[in-house]
Amino acid sequence: MSETVQTGQDADKENYEELRDAIRHFDRVVRSQISIQERQGERIKNSIRAGMVLLVLLAISIFVILYTMVTQVNLISEAVVRMESGFSEVTNQMVKVDRLMTSMEGNVLHMESVSSVMQGMDGEMGKMTRQMEQMQGEVDAMRGEVVVIRQQADTITHTAGVIDQEIYRMNQNINRMAAPARSMNKMFPIP
Repeated sequence: MSETVQTGQDADKENYEELRDAIRHFDRVVRSQISIQERQGERIKNSIRAGMVLLVLLAISIFVILYTMVTQVNLISEAVVRMESGFSEVTNQMVKVDRLMTSMEGNVLHMESVSSVMQGMDGEMGKMTRQMEQMQGEVDAMRGEVVVIRQQADTITHTAGVIDQEIYRMNQNINRMAAPARSMNKMFPIP
């Protein structure tokens, strides 16, 4: 009977040792899971921080570019408008001068010497008129360039909107990827 008691005690002792080994093994598994979870959490935090810094820098640079473009477009537009009004006024003055010259030419038609000078002046007036037309063409070309700049600014604004959508999508993906880690934190809270 003492042998059965000793055998029962030995069996209990073996069961106790197995239980203790199992508890130690379970403890190691839980500790390794916690360690892995902490490292994963740190990596996710660092990735999110780096992403946020990158997004802030990107947003600041886009804001500076857009602000510069808007300021420059407004200045160029105002300058073109002022130039256009100035050219219109010069054109009106040139038309008046041309009329006066034609009138003078009619008044002094009997003088041949004055007539030859007037023809030269008329040629100069023609040249000036052509130059004014050329200047008007350049103003129109500048106006076209301003339109192109405005279109580019609209394109930049659209691109900024697309980038904003991508950033929002990245944020959603990060939140979705962090959900398992949050679940693990709820199951095994770290003190």
